Amino acid sequence: MAKVKKEEKAGDRRVNLATAVSLMHRLVTEPLCDEVFDGVRTTERRRKFSLHTLFYFWTSVVLRAPPALTLAFEEAKVGADPLVPNLTGSLGAFFDRCKTLHYGFFLGLYHRFVDLVTEEIQGDFAGCVAHLRETFSTISIIDGSRCDKIAHRLKILRNVRAVVLPGCLTAVYDLFRGFATRLYFGPDAGMAEIKRAVEVIETLPVGGLLLGDRLY
Repeated sequence: MAKVKKEEKAGDRRVNLATAVSLMHRLVTEPLCDEVFDGVRTTERRRKFSLHTLFYFWTSVVLRAPPALTLAFEEAKVGADPLVPNLTGSLGAFFDRCKTLHYGFFLGLYHRFVDLVTEEIQGDFAGCVAHLRETFSTISIIDGSRCDKIAHRLKILRNVRAVVLPGCLTAVYDLFRGFATRLYFGPDAGMAEIKRAVEVIETLPVGGLLLGDRLY
């Protein structure tokens, strides 16, 4: 009689992101990044580290979780990271670019990417609640979070001693499609979550069901 395998611990589970990365490579192109950059910019100039390059570098950092950003940069610079294209220049110049580039560029690129993905995905996720389509146009889950853990991680990797006020995020997850269709960043780390939620709710389509925790 075959032995029954023990249930995997939550920390041991792995998610295959190959399909998601392939979709991202196909949709997030250099022309798309240039289009977003031109639409958001005011006084920003095009530099050696383009929005396209920065997007894929940070995507790679999220996927690979390198022990240090310096190592990730050096690997990408010599072509050891196939996800990151055209990474040139010095490490210092790279960090300066990341510190001064407004978050609106990445937010604009995310929303543009979501628009393209939404056109391709018909919404066949979470089939157990598919019957609710007859009543609701969408089922969304809203939640917010401060970015303290992210800031703490980056502070460790970059050896930053100064106090970091990282801001906060609010996300709206589409249950029918299986991804966050709305993502908002607030630079004010002290802004109340319910206040941020009200601003987001006003942008949602009529006829949908919105779920949240006890705060909402």
